[in-house]
Amino acid sequence: MYQAYDIVMAGVGGQGIVLASDILSETFIRLGFDVKKSETHGMAQRGGVVTSFVRAAEKVFSPSIPEGDTDILIAFEYLEGRRALGFLKPGGKAIIAETRVIPPSANLPGNSYPDDAYDDIDVGAWHIKFINTDKALKEVGNPKVINTIMLAALSVLLDIDKEVLKSVILQKAPKGTAQVNETAFQKGISLVS
Repeated sequence: MYQAYDIVMAGVGGQGIVLASDILSETFIRLGFDVKKSETHGMAQRGGVVTSFVRAAEKVFSPSIPEGDTDILIAFEYLEGRRALGFLKPGGKAIIAETRVIPPSANLPGNSYPDDAYDDIDVGAWHIKFINTDKALKEVGNPKVINTIMLAALSVLLDIDKEVLKSVILQKAPKGTAQVNETAFQKGISLVS
């Protein structure tokens, strides 16, 4: 019997969300799941919104995940996490990176990034874990492995073999980055465990 997972990944262009959803989908396929994936992105090369949907179960008929039906939200960027909370079902789980990416259009004098983005929401409706990805990326020494950190953090919430996920990450990672991705994977797990 397969555990069914409806997962939404949200963030901004350049954070590796599409690659992360490809890696997650490949992992589920290797583990014998049926998988459907889709994504939406607007002006992604300019820091625009990127959202990816991954559904895995014994049999999946559609890649769409209606709002309010998502089991797990993984947000690579703080405000995009806020924007995507509506996808979560009651009692759903979220891992939200505290990484803050200011869109170029908002990077003007007088504009500031809101520190209180979650103050007006009843976060108790969901199980939300905020993780300090900026600090983790500094410790790992490579700002480009946020997707590995977030996938590893996600793996803590999944009933799957983490070694299969790690092997797919290392297979898809650029040559010469195996060690940093291995370190990032362990760091991602430690942020949630």
